Amino acid sequence: ADESAIFLSKSLNVANLVIWLQKSPFKLDVIFFESFRNLLYPTILCVKYPVEIKSQLNLNVKMISGIILKNTSTPTEILDIPVIDTNQDFDIFCDLFQLK
Repeated sequence: ADESAIFLSKSLNVANLVIWLQKSPFKLDVIFFESFRNLLYPTILCVKYPVEIKSQLNLNVKMISGIILKNTSTPTEILDIPVIDTNQDFDIFCDLFQLK
């Protein structure tokens, strides 16, 4: 599994970064931005407790994941959004983000 990461310590315009990455010579399958809550791209909301979801939810959240999955009673959907453990349901994750 080839993986890459870019860490930036300065403020940037995410839309400009996405355009730059798309124009790069690298063929990117997917781009993840961690800890952003108001992106205009499909996102994964990672939370620890169900009570954290509603305040962080927006129209671009396509799935919920994170430490919340350690609780075996976590439902498979919360507020009509799938709760997915990508270690167990990677195919569902790929379908959601059209990665196949």
